Amino acid sequence: VFNEKSTTGEDHAMDARKMDHNSSDINWRILEEDYVINVRPKKDQELIPLKLNLEKDAQVDFSVKEMQNFDPDRFFVYDRDQDLYFGIKSGSLKLDIPAGEYSDRFYISFIEKLPAETDETEDDSKPETPEEIQILSKPPRVLLNSIEIFQNNSKNQLEINVLYDTSLQQISLYDLSGKQVYLQNFKASEKEFIHPTVNLSNAIYIVKVKTSDQIEITKKVGIRN
Repeated sequence: VFNEKSTTGEDHAMDARKMDHNSSDINWRILEEDYVINVRPKKDQELIPLKLNLEKDAQVDFSVKEMQNFDPDRFFVYDRDQDLYFGIKSGSLKLDIPAGEYSDRFYISFIEKLPAETDETEDDSKPETPEEIQILSKPPRVLLNSIEIFQNNSKNQLEINVLYDTSLQQISLYDLSGKQVYLQNFKASEKEFIHPTVNLSNAIYIVKVKTSDQIEITKKVGIRN
């Protein structure tokens, strides 16, 4: 929750401390204490800390369920251990994490408005009708140093780039009904991939990328031929 009258510390009558204890849970972290509600001022690129408790090894899925009165161009999970930002505004991030307590590893961050030279946002799945189709430039790599997924409709191709020290393991593409329309497994150590999309129908698709370090990230893309 954002409020101009709040602070990054504890705000009485705004923030709410966590009163119960669960063996596996995630919550906000304010001044070394756990909170279930965190009201703070809105600030681009600020790292907002999360605390994660895992009773046993687990695959953790980071995603955005809903945003109200807030529509940033970019929304990230930052993994401090890997020094990587993963965009999750129109997708999700799955990580295999060992059991333990993580109080200074995971953060969320956002960019409310990208630089003025482009109108493209992280969610490139908006236009669906011919009247709305536009050729938009590739968005700048602002706070993006992990995996880049971009549907280049000007070239009718899906472009995927790994921007850190790992390689592609698998790429799959699904329509919104859950039907898999493409699958590619990689044996060589590849970091870039281009897939032609000219034969696919104009629609919204879900791209799922798995890397050799067992990270899985998904993103919705809009294909417009």
